[in-house]
Amino acid sequence: MTSETNTSRNDPLGLEAVAAVVQRLVELKKESLSEHSSADKRFAMIVQQLEEHFSAAQQRYDLLKDRYSLLKRTNAALCDELVWLRDQLDDLTT
Repeated sequence: MTSETNTSRNDPLGLEAVAAVVQRLVELKKESLSEHSSADKRFAMIVQQLEEHFSAAQQRYDLLKDRYSLLKRTNAALCDELVWLRDQLDDLTT
């Protein structure tokens, strides 16, 4: 759990994990072109990992978009409150 927490902090969208899997996929593709060995099984495993990491990255991205949208709405509400407060202070001083 600690390594997953550290990974999440360093790579919040999981893009580094996807990049690592893609690099392994490219290497495996080159290997499978040169020799027909047990690369097919590993190829399927790496594709599965790629799908899992992409799905996780997509979920994190969606969560970040939702969080950003919420922050924008909160910021707008705070700006409205600030304008109201400024108007009240202007009315008080006049």
